[in-house]
Amino acid sequence: MAETLDSVVNSVTGTAEKMKKDMVDTFKSALEKSDKATENLAEKVKETFTLVSDKTKNFSENFTFDVSQSARKVADSVTESFDKMPEKVIDTFNYVSDGAQDFFDKMKLNVNELLDTSGTVTGTTGANSTNLTKGTSTGVGGTKVTSNQTSTTGTMGSTTTVGPSTVTEDTAKGATTTTNTNTTGTVDMKNETSKETEYVEEEEVVEGDWKAPKVEVKEIKVETGEEDEDVFWSQRSKLYRWSTDTDGSGVWKERGLGESKLLRHRETGKIRFLLRQEKTFKVVANHYVWQTNNMCKLTPNVGSDKIWVWTAQNTLEDGNKVEQLALKFPNVEQAQLFKNKFDEAAELNSKLFN
Repeated sequence: MAETLDSVVNSVTGTAEKMKKDMVDTFKSALEKSDKATENLAEKVKETFTLVSDKTKNFSENFTFDVSQSARKVADSVTESFDKMPEKVIDTFNYVSDGAQDFFDKMKLNVNELLDTSGTVTGTTGANSTNLTKGTSTGVGGTKVTSNQTSTTGTMGSTTTVGPSTVTEDTAKGATTTTNTNTTGTVDMKNETSKETEYVEEEEVVEGDWKAPKVEVKEIKVETGEEDEDVFWSQRSKLYRWSTDTDGSGVWKERGLGESKLLRHRETGKIRFLLRQEKTFKVVANHYVWQTNNMCKLTPNVGSDKIWVWTAQNTLEDGNKVEQLALKFPNVEQAQLFKNKFDEAAELNSKLFN
């Protein structure tokens, strides 16, 4: 039993030592390979860096050379363009000048031909037309024209000349000789032109049935409700009404600008307050001036002595509403006058209503 145990121990010990040796050998081999790989990698990195550096240097040198060459070419091209520019400008100017000179020469020639018709005759016989100037010419059919000075047109055996002239015509049927002496046929071009452009004044038409149609306009009487009332007081002013804003807070809102009035009825004697918007004539305030239950009692507005505030039962198109009103005036004097008249109207109404 002891021998077997020793054998097992020895076997295990030998196996462990062998494994340890193998592991040490493997580690040393791996370490050597790693060192060698690191050295190779460093060498390759160094070679790659050197190669990249050389290529970068070559590229930089070539790029600098190319840029210099391009800049030099551009400068040469610009210089050449500026050198050639004066020549092109001069050539263009000469070309335009020659064209303009030719145009004016042709225009002058045409004008001279129109104005100076002395010494020119146009003779037409059959299908031929011949211009004759101080000489002799023969047309179709044996027409012979001799003239010293001509100025107009001759057609089929007729001619008009200035000074002595002789016209001889031979036709197929016989011969006809015509002699004209001191025949004048000058055309006044200025008179002809003036006749064409002469202004003819039109006659003014003064007769006719110019009566405008009669339109009957009927007057329409519009009742405002103030026909039976007299103005007790009036003044242009602006009316405000205390209202609730969208957030629930109270705010003064403008109702309109117009002529505010105190109107007194002719029969009953009662006085009411009325204000219409001056553009739309819409009634924005209408109530009797009657001081009861804190109604129609004027109080000054906080911060302004040109505004009076009161509460009234306002009667409008949409019904009766108890509203707080404020009336603003341009100055203090007008505001004070309104208070005096308003209180006086309230006192008069109190006797009538009671």
